[in-house]
Amino acid sequence: MKNRTQGPRYRKAYPCLWRNRQFLTLDDVGRMLAVYVLFGPQSNRCGILRLSIGMAAEDLNLSIETLAKRLPDVATTFGWKWDETDRVIFIPSWWRWNPPENPKVLLGCLNDLAEVPAGPLLTEFSGNTQYLSTNLHETFRQTLSKRFGNMSDISISISISNSIPPRKKNAGRINATTKKNPAVDYVEGAIGSLCRR
Repeated sequence: MKNRTQGPRYRKAYPCLWRNRQFLTLDDVGRMLAVYVLFGPQSNRCGILRLSIGMAAEDLNLSIETLAKRLPDVATTFGWKWDETDRVIFIPSWWRWNPPENPKVLLGCLNDLAEVPAGPLLTEFSGNTQYLSTNLHETFRQTLSKRFGNMSDISISISISNSIPPRKKNAGRINATTKKNPAVDYVEGAIGSLCRR
C-alpha cells in the first residue's frame, strides 16, 4: 500500500459548507476542526477514519485538551459518530458528498479501511449504503465481506478487545511531565499513522 503521506490527495469541497446551518453554529475552532476532519491529512476516501488528537493539535496549532473537548461537539453538530476508545470518527453522510464514480473507484476508497480498527463504528459503516448508488451495493458488501469475513466476526473481535484490560495511561511514555488526561495518547507509529483516543 502506498504511503499516504506521499503525493497529493484531493477531496471535493462543497462551497455550501460555508452556509450550512450546523457549520454556522460552530465557533472558529469548531469550524477549523470540522474542515480538518473532512479535508485534512488524516482524512480518507470512505468517511470512517482513525483520528489522532495529538497530530490534529500539531497540525492546527491548538492544545490537545481543546481538541479533545471540541471534537465530540463537532461530531454531534454534524451527526457524525465518534468512538473515543478506538479513536475512530464515522461520517454517515460521506457517500452523499463523495460518491464513488464506479465499482473500481469504490474498491480504491475501501482500501483506506486497512487503517481503521475493527469496532462498533466499522460495523455500523458496513451497513452504510444509503447514499451509495444501487449499482455499488454489491461491490460494497462483497469487499467488506472479503476483507473482514462475516460482519459478525467484527462484533466478535469487538467483544474480545473489550474484555482486554486497558493499558495504564502513561505506560511507555518517556516524558513524566505529561498531563494525565484521558484524551491524551501517544501517536502510534510514524507521524503519518492515523490514530485518536
